[in-house]
Amino acid sequence: RDSARSVHLKVRACRFAGWREGRGDARALLQGRWVRVQRTRAWRGEDPHAQPGTLLARQGDELLVQCGDTPLWVVSHTPEVA
Repeated sequence: RDSARSVHLKVRACRFAGWREGRGDARALLQGRWVRVQRTRAWRGEDPHAQPGTLLARQGDELLVQCGDTPLWVVSHTPEVA
């Protein structure tokens, strides 16, 4: 699976594309639901070595999700409307 850095850069690229073109959030499957991800930030701590896609923690609306190598904070996200 993708590294945390790779996911973070993809989210940033989608946000930039959205600014230029008027759309473009990254999409992710979290806990069986598709969400649109607008912002992420790096994890600073011990790597729990969980399976990629595992929800490790929640602080308010922020989610800590395991990526292919280390966790990544999903800072801003919204449910995808069908």
